[in-house]
Amino acid sequence: MSVAHRVPPGWRQIIEDLEQQVEIVDAYEDDWSGDLIIRALLDDMRDQRLVAEAAAKAAISCRECGKPGRLRGNRIVCRDHSPGDPWQRIIRNSARCLACGDEIESTHRHDFVRCRCGKLAVDGGHAYLKRLYDPASRWQETSIEEVVMPFSGFRHNGMGDDIND
Repeated sequence: MSVAHRVPPGWRQIIEDLEQQVEIVDAYEDDWSGDLIIRALLDDMRDQRLVAEAAAKAAISCRECGKPGRLRGNRIVCRDHSPGDPWQRIIRNSARCLACGDEIESTHRHDFVRCRCGKLAVDGGHAYLKRLYDPASRWQETSIEEVVMPFSGFRHNGMGDDIND
């Protein structure tokens, strides 16, 4: 009987493909690390390699859809299934009020800064971008964000080996 139904949908094909070659006892997503845990009856080193390759493939695949993903919090997800935008890093969180001319910057989380006329406020520092403003006023975004590429280094596969993604 297949155990693919026990894993998130994006990893089911990985398990189904592996089940064609190795007898899998159990497979599930670890709640703490977000890794795919595979328990199988291993006859030889080939079987061990196949299980390690499947776990490594899951480590870079979205748990929801199977597209390329990365660890976000304790889940491996793609850009479409991640909360917020993990591929953006906030370098500067700022905006300019066009009513009074002030350019205001939030430098740390929960650093709520308001312009001198009170029509614009920024919050979030480098953690998140938040704007509060008078709907009748105008303002200009001056924040700077950096695109961060998904992880592409070495990752531990849980079996004592480092696997190159």
